Amino acid sequence: MLTLALETSTSQGSLALFDGEALLESYHFQALRGHNSKIYRPLESMLDMLGDRRLDRLVVGTGPGSYTGVRIAIAIADALALSHGSALIGCCSMIAAKLGETEAHYCVAGGARRDSWYRAEVRSGALVGELITESRELWESAVGEALAANVAVRTFDPKSPLVGVEIDVPTAERLGRVSQSMSANARPVEPTYLAPPYITTPKKPGKVL
Repeated sequence: MLTLALETSTSQGSLALFDGEALLESYHFQALRGHNSKIYRPLESMLDMLGDRRLDRLVVGTGPGSYTGVRIAIAIADALALSHGSALIGCCSMIAAKLGETEAHYCVAGGARRDSWYRAEVRSGALVGELITESRELWESAVGEALAANVAVRTFDPKSPLVGVEIDVPTAERLGRVSQSMSANARPVEPTYLAPPYITTPKKPGKVL
């Protein structure tokens, strides 16, 4: 079974091609401004490796994270799933932290903007409960309790917000492995949002022509 995993929710993007549980090829790239300029060449190379074979599964990290990066990966996965007749699976990127290669139980935490903070608990490659957004005070307390209980805490933010919280990234390799037993999504894959879109209105009405 051929599986292609795409993870672009942070500036450290990655692709991974699997045949069953065996990793055939992987590629990592840094995209500070846009993933679309970095992802297509390695993607083309991996697709060329297939020859006449078709992908059986597409797995894509849905964030939270870079809105543009996540949307690009989902668009690519949608197109490939349609052309290859593949199963399409969307996974919260929190379950794909590189830390998961060595730790079965960990937390991911960081800033959610607009004076709110997020945290998620992961155990054995799956979210425990929901992704939580809360005030800085509650967030710091919860993260402190996790660290006191010897649960590893990581952040995908470029700068570590708390002492003891190291920077990590989700990877396509980890995403592909933890999704091995997952089934295709019944609904279209959508990005994982930390908060609903924030829409503002102009302070002054524009000129009427």
